[in-house]
Amino acid sequence: MTRFSERALQCLKEKGRENTRRHLEQIGKIWTDEEVTFLQEVYPSTDYSFNEIIQSLPKRTDNAVRFKARRLGLRRPIPTKESHGCCSHCGQTSKEATS
Repeated sequence: MTRFSERALQCLKEKGRENTRRHLEQIGKIWTDEEVTFLQEVYPSTDYSFNEIIQSLPKRTDNAVRFKARRLGLRRPIPTKESHGCCSHCGQTSKEATS
């Protein structure tokens, strides 16, 4: 459940906008519990690429995912030579990396 302060909820009710939270969740402005839990489970994992994570969260842009992860204190693992598959990290040329 997304956390609103009691004061914010009271203000919404006073203005007759008690459905505002649900509306914001539906249009993707507020992260749902399921999205946050998913992000906490897969973002720090090496089992999922960043593109796979973004594809699993269709309402979210890549920047939204990065920003939310940062706010949650999550970090992606640093690629190693064995896992990155890209020569830009280890200094090999493209031909060396593919052979």
